[in-house]
Amino acid sequence: MKRVACFFLLLQLWVFPAVPVLSGAEKTEISAEQSLPLIFNAVRTLDGVAKKSDLVKAPQLDGKNNVYLKLETQQNIGAFKIRGAYFMMSRIPLAQRAKGVATCSAGNHAQGVGFAADKFNIPATIFLPKSSPKKKISAVQSYKNVRAVLVDGSFNDAKAACEKFVRESGAIYVPPYDDMDVIAGQGTVGWEIMHQLPQADVVLVPIGGGGLISGVALAVKALNPKCRVIGVQSVASDAMARSLKEGKPITLDKISTVADGTAVARPGDITFQICRKYVDAIVLVTEEEIKNAIRVLYRDCHITAEGAGALPVAAVLSGKISGEKQNIVCVVSGGNIDPGVLQSIVSSGNVVSTSDAPAAAGPYSQAVKAGKFLFISGQIAIDPKNGQLAGADIKTQTAQVMKNIQAILSAAGYDHSMVVKTTCFLADIRDFAAFNEVYGKYFSGKPARSCAAASALPKGALVEVDVIACKGDAD
Repeated sequence: MKRVACFFLLLQLWVFPAVPVLSGAEKTEISAEQSLPLIFNAVRTLDGVAKKSDLVKAPQLDGKNNVYLKLETQQNIGAFKIRGAYFMMSRIPLAQRAKGVATCSAGNHAQGVGFAADKFNIPATIFLPKSSPKKKISAVQSYKNVRAVLVDGSFNDAKAACEKFVRESGAIYVPPYDDMDVIAGQGTVGWEIMHQLPQADVVLVPIGGGGLISGVALAVKALNPKCRVIGVQSVASDAMARSLKEGKPITLDKISTVADGTAVARPGDITFQICRKYVDAIVLVTEEEIKNAIRVLYRDCHITAEGAGALPVAAVLSGKISGEKQNIVCVVSGGNIDPGVLQSIVSSGNVVSTSDAPAAAGPYSQAVKAGKFLFISGQIAIDPKNGQLAGADIKTQTAQVMKNIQAILSAAGYDHSMVVKTTCFLADIRDFAAFNEVYGKYFSGKPARSCAAASALPKGALVEVDVIACKGDAD
């Protein structure tokens, strides 16, 4: 059995700690089992430095599966990046440390390098986009051995400035993701998951340049090949997904995403190869789905996650992960979000998303939670199975609308007894009796409170329904 074999391999490594050296420029085939010694070396190096972050169950996120959160928000820099940066810098020979190091980062990797620079007393020059979150910039500037350089433009502009500095100064470059030592350090996340939950069926990992998912995939596939590793990206920053589809690394022309930690225009060469071999799938989520995940984590789980850290949860909440009764681990990679941005996202309302009803049908459908109230507005007879308008008579359409409303109520944690007001808009006012007959079968005791003809309904729609539900007294 592979797991037993790995145990004896690791026992040998504990006594005879030979460590393979794999440089970032190598193009040789990378094997999960051959990478395990390097990851294990990282586990030992990071002992007492990086926290073995908690794996907590989150039943409120999915009623069909067992969802767990791997909380890298607990790291002392607020994100997983401490693992790769510290391990890579620990392997810099003492004689070379006086040259200093340099890196480029949107924030979290920079903090990891800053932390390690202070620990190893190595001077570090760090290039960040000026657009990086203020919280991350301030954190980088707080390290005594760090000189922070803010660059106009994107991560790629910061990367170009960093590379120029390395060429001219001779500083040692600490890659944010495309380096086997960095990847091995991030792989300790996967190592921990496999020991905390050996029976994991799926591990969901955010993807930017690919360092985290590469390390996690190598560790997971070496220890439990049957466990699926699935990456999650924003549709606005999907360089790895597009690269795998094209069969080669590609560069995006434009990136704009709330998941700033994954705003990378081009994946790494090494990470691309590892993902192509060991990542089972990549799913894409929208910007609104990411914001909703941030809200749900904050309100329902009491966890502050940045956009990148919320990506796996966004995939779960939006129904992008198929199957039932699975053990699903979401790697919440970081929590370094600007307080103002967090407040704006949380206070903007909680858009309810469900795979059993249309969460948005043009401008006609939305469900928003505000405090104890749930506002379901503009529900028309869209059948979620095919996205088409259901039926051509008032009773058929009303029945479909009621099913949609019930599904949204359930997804938001409400039921029909909590409905306190219903307003219907009919294409023909004479259809009210027929509407009310069907409505009464779903929400008995809560009849429609008002009715008005609506000429602005979508083509073919005969009825639109707005509902207000409330948990507790509607005072």
